[in-house]
Amino acid sequence: MSLYRFVVDQDRCIACRACEAACKTAHDSAPGIALGSLLMDGPRFEDAEFEATPILTKHAPAGTSAAEPVPDGERRVVLHTRYRACPQCGQARCMEACPRGALIRREKDGIIFVEESLCVGCGRCTKACPHHLIWVDRRRRKAVKCDRCKDRLDAGLPTACVTVCPTRALRLVKKEEMTSPR
Repeated sequence: MSLYRFVVDQDRCIACRACEAACKTAHDSAPGIALGSLLMDGPRFEDAEFEATPILTKHAPAGTSAAEPVPDGERRVVLHTRYRACPQCGQARCMEACPRGALIRREKDGIIFVEESLCVGCGRCTKACPHHLIWVDRRRRKAVKCDRCKDRLDAGLPTACVTVCPTRALRLVKKEEMTSPR
């Protein structure tokens, strides 16, 4: 399993989708392929009866907290965001399904990547992925997936998606640093 996880600070994310655009640009992704995507739940009123997922209050007025009532009985609007990219599974079915061994896990950090010189674009990995987060790029005839911008990480740089986040809401953190979202 990878040492890294994407974390979104709910108080900072403005759902601008700059992370998605940067990812597509950095990896020259074909139309319809999203190696990383921002999922949104809402906006809706905080007291909505049926919650799909737990949500946190965003942008509470200065001097108030999410637990305090909104002045004048107004209902508070909330939005929950999550960055979705390959979770780098501990027992990666995509790796097991590849007949050419083109999906490789790096020992130093657990990142799984596609070795393009070995990939024949057969698509078995896409069918095996329970998260549906690996695709075959028909232009290149190769499998593509989030590799946590491994070349950038090796150079000491943040991932493309993290780099462009205007509010610094998206971060790639080591799992042991996940105690706080900030």
